[in-house]
Amino acid sequence: LLKALKSGSHPGASDISMKLTKKNSQPFLNFTIALHGAHHGAHGAIMMQDVPVELLSAQQLASYVEPHLPDPEVHIMMPSLRSLRTVVDKMKNLSDELIIYANMGGELSLKIQQPLVDIATNYKNLEHPQIEGRSPPRHNPEQSAEVKVDIKKFARFLYSYQVMPTNVICCIVENRAVVLHVLLDDLYLTYYIPVLLGGMS
Repeated sequence: LLKALKSGSHPGASDISMKLTKKNSQPFLNFTIALHGAHHGAHGAIMMQDVPVELLSAQQLASYVEPHLPDPEVHIMMPSLRSLRTVVDKMKNLSDELIIYANMGGELSLKIQQPLVDIATNYKNLEHPQIEGRSPPRHNPEQSAEVKVDIKKFARFLYSYQVMPTNVICCIVENRAVVLHVLLDDLYLTYYIPVLLGGMS
């Protein structure tokens, strides 16, 4: 799917269509992408990609419900996901758990704790998202939140850098979840990562 989405973002892509098809009893999403430009000749070119999918029944689909969460204690713009992935992939080899800390003063910290060593990466001067059409809210820079999550789940989220987001917003709801909004040009993706319950040391 990611490969098909990246093909659709090609500078020469003018029309994209998607339909559900079946080949040898296997369902696919078929993407047809019309390409135009100097590299594709006078009549352009057509690129087709099939993405295997699993069909869900109405009963199965009903179980996929967006969780109801209170407003986050902290929301903050993320730094480059590509650079974060490099750091978190190294941390992943040392720990199964990741501690995420952020405050409304523009600070974000990712940390792992081991019996003999703590490893952390810290970011400062990050921005906080503003709601379009509203006056900027007053933030208490000392307001903070900290959660512990499965580092492998967070690492998988970081691969969303490949869809080239315009911005990524991290929202921390203590004792519940980390909610990550990946903003694209005309849509957004939302990831929910549940926290690991237990004492924060």
